[in-house]
Amino acid sequence: MSVINSQSSPHAPSASTTTPTNDPLVQHRATPERIKPMLKAGPNWTATPKAPDRPRSTLPPSETSPSKQEADATKSLLNLNTALTPEIIREIQNDPNSSKSRTITSEFDKLLHPNNVKSLSRGPNARKNVPVLREIGNKLDKKKIESNLDDSKNHVASDTLDKFRLGIVQAIISSFDGELWGPVNQFKSSLEQLGDIRKNFSDMESRSKKFVDTGMSLSDAKVDETPETQGPATYSFNNLSESTLNAPSEIRNFNSEDKLNLSGIQRQLNRPLQRVERTPEAIGEMQIHHAPDTNTSVVVVADAPHKPPFVLKVFGEVRASNIVT
Repeated sequence: MSVINSQSSPHAPSASTTTPTNDPLVQHRATPERIKPMLKAGPNWTATPKAPDRPRSTLPPSETSPSKQEADATKSLLNLNTALTPEIIREIQNDPNSSKSRTITSEFDKLLHPNNVKSLSRGPNARKNVPVLREIGNKLDKKKIESNLDDSKNHVASDTLDKFRLGIVQAIISSFDGELWGPVNQFKSSLEQLGDIRKNFSDMESRSKKFVDTGMSLSDAKVDETPETQGPATYSFNNLSESTLNAPSEIRNFNSEDKLNLSGIQRQLNRPLQRVERTPEAIGEMQIHHAPDTNTSVVVVADAPHKPPFVLKVFGEVRASNIVT
């Protein structure tokens, strides 16, 4: 964790200073021990992220409409969703190496690659694509897929057992007829079939795992509905209570040219914001934390003593140049 563009303060408390734990000031302080877990944790997918003041894009509507490539990708996604019926999914799991299965899974793997899903769930066609991605994710529910796999394995095992029984009977008949090599050849054939079954089971398990992993990645908690548009964005806060230590607001996909407009908070506090290295305590003192390993930032602005500070979580690096006051 690093603090960027900070200034030290001669009023920092010494290490020996102790404060009663029941003091409201201590309860509200955004100490490094409380900030560190925020820098490591991922997004809170149950909460709606902070939206920019206006869409990033300043291009005319005609220039922000879906391109032909984006329109084709949306059409392909709809076609794939239509093709992935419960019956087809079971058929693919039962025989992943059939021509029909390979055709569908080839399109599946290409279209639902993580990088492609990211493109589909953002941009001009995001509102159309996201519900379809979620519907596909629901079709690939882990319990359903695992149940299908068990049924498919049992079907293959039962069918193979019937063939083995028939082969044994044929081998016995051949031996009675004096065909000594019949049982030997039948035994070799059985070993080959067992090898094919092992490979088939491995392919079935691999495809089923792919279905499950993809389904989980397309769940509601993983798909970003916020379109990725062009140009810098500004996020404005006018009240310290908009984002606190216990209920921090989140900004996702923060870019280096984006801005945090804290002028409203500065007016509320009625004094300039001053960056400090230590934990902010006095009104208007501000600290910026950044963790390079997670590329997450936390901005803290102190209110009056015994009042909760402003604490904002940002996925991206926040520098002093990003803050407008």
